[in-house]
Amino acid sequence: MRGVRGFTIIELVTTLAIASIIMGLAIYNFIDQIPHRQLRDASLTLVGELRLARQKAIAGGEDTTLSFPSASPKKYRSILGEQTLPQHVRFGIFDPKIPRHTNAKNSTIPDNGLVYKADKDGITTISARKDGTIESGTIYLTNEKEAAAIVVNFTGRINQLWWDGHAQKWR
Repeated sequence: MRGVRGFTIIELVTTLAIASIIMGLAIYNFIDQIPHRQLRDASLTLVGELRLARQKAIAGGEDTTLSFPSASPKKYRSILGEQTLPQHVRFGIFDPKIPRHTNAKNSTIPDNGLVYKADKDGITTISARKDGTIESGTIYLTNEKEAAAIVVNFTGRINQLWWDGHAQKWR
């Protein structure tokens, strides 16, 4: 049979080797992104729960709270019930030398990552009031490589800032 052509074994092995290398790099990059995605998702979830608490307080005519026990660096209670942060995320910051998001001098971020006052039992609560205001402060989350700051303004405005571990300031 003339004109029938195929691939040599060397061509097939070379193609499979290149495909395997590309797949290995893709899997490595995907796995490396898991902590980043978990931090971003946890931050967005917490922002959503703060906004939901504010809306519920306004609509229901009574204050609502989120509570953060100091004994657990990964759990908190919202109006949706007890919540647990993802595997690679915790409250706090990965490097105590990272400045707060403000220009406060000589300030450090608390170990629990909550710039709010705790009660005598070590439970920190953030209240959303029926007039639409929220206690102002900052909640820090980390995945040990980067950090997120959820900044709550007393008027109810909530901002997210990010620290990638290399930049000179929060963005």
